[in-house]
Amino acid sequence: MATPFEELATWHSTSSSGMQSRFSNALALMLREGLIWRDEGADLETYNLLVRHLAHAKEYFSMAGLKLIHHERLHILQLASEQPGLRRSLSKETTLWALICRLIYSEIKESGSLTLSRYPSVLSGDLYMRYAELFPARNLRKKTAFAEALAELSASKMIRSSALTTSGGIMTDPDAVIELLPTLEVLIPVTRLKEISDRLGEFGACLN
Repeated sequence: MATPFEELATWHSTSSSGMQSRFSNALALMLREGLIWRDEGADLETYNLLVRHLAHAKEYFSMAGLKLIHHERLHILQLASEQPGLRRSLSKETTLWALICRLIYSEIKESGSLTLSRYPSVLSGDLYMRYAELFPARNLRKKTAFAEALAELSASKMIRSSALTTSGGIMTDPDAVIELLPTLEVLIPVTRLKEISDRLGEFGACLN
């Protein structure tokens, strides 16, 4: 019986040059991004291709010590690694905002509240004030830092907002809608929510 590596090698050698190229590009994007979400327009083709050949993709990454995880319910592919250099890291400030977004996402999902978008959402002003509620003893950081953190979260596929594409939009419009995306469930698992809630104060102290 052929090993998974032998099956991968055979499949690759017998595939057309076009398929080989598309598969290689998909693997490269997966490695670069670390997370591919079907509902992110630019990820759709890569997601479909890798899911179609999931066993081969998993074998390829396993040779580098990486684990390719398919979160079927959320339509997300994620690369997991214990090697820090291969994981995308956020700044401490952005990490704090990410944790707040995750808590709000969970609260909205659990409440079953209607939202203004397909996914749980929060207004820019409400998110900004949530920071103040969690850290009443600290001065709010300047709004440019807030906008920079949201831009970083958007690039990491955790949030989405049309206001981020408008110069100054997030900073000047407290009614700008920010979608909290399902990728938050993958990047910050629900099993860690209590721990996150308990330690938010500690994160805030670290940023002083």
